[in-house]
Amino acid sequence: MMTWAAVWGVLKVILIIAGIVAVIAWISYFAVQGHLDRKAQELARGDEYDRQMASDLREISRQIDRGNMYR
Repeated sequence: MMTWAAVWGVLKVILIIAGIVAVIAWISYFAVQGHLDRKAQELARGDEYDRQMASDLREISRQIDRGNMYR
């Protein structure tokens, strides 16, 4: 039979791992969005094809921001 101290120790490890995973996911989410915005800004100065691609990247970034991209 496990003691309460042992159970609490296991729960602490699980909570720490869950917290680390949540922080990594949060950072990744905003990194992808920032990358799309920077790439769109670079492409906006190009030819017609690049400007269209920039518009598409901005739309993807907006969808991610609204939460529509992952449904």
